[in-house]
Amino acid sequence: MGQYFKIVNVSKKQFIDIDSLGENNKLGFIGQGLNGIALGRLLTSSGKDWDEDFFKAFGNPNSDKIYMGIWAGDKIVVAGDYDEPDTNGIKTSDAENGNRNLYDKTESDYENITDEIIKWLANDEQTAEMLVNRAEKDSELLQKLSDLVFIEQNKQMKKSLEKILGSDWTKRLKK
Repeated sequence: MGQYFKIVNVSKKQFIDIDSLGENNKLGFIGQGLNGIALGRLLTSSGKDWDEDFFKAFGNPNSDKIYMGIWAGDKIVVAGDYDEPDTNGIKTSDAENGNRNLYDKTESDYENITDEIIKWLANDEQTAEMLVNRAEKDSELLQKLSDLVFIEQNKQMKKSLEKILGSDWTKRLKK
């Protein structure tokens, strides 16, 4: 089957489930597509001349939970489900869970921010379209994107869904 991976911010105790982005979470796909774009943007140092249009697409550090550079300087690990316990200087095992690794520890001790990452990526035209392309084959992701349109009123996501799937894209939700 192969090893599966998650992107883990050990400093903030957060993780991104690559599979929930509609992407392959095996080794050969780490850093490609949306997971690589998201990680790159999360690690990018902030700029001084960013304006309202930038903040709309990439987040505002003064008001948003996720924004460009929020992980800059943090300890980040791409953790695999076959990893050994207590690697990379991170204590993951205890008396009850002697074989628990970081991948497993995320499920109980870390915050899954994947849905927030999807919402964040949906604000930018390029990544919104990448999300829609993945949602063509992933009904769970399509439901999340439709929630962004109907609950969050995300205009960019609506535009991307209509552009790629057509104006009748909502019919796919019933399948």
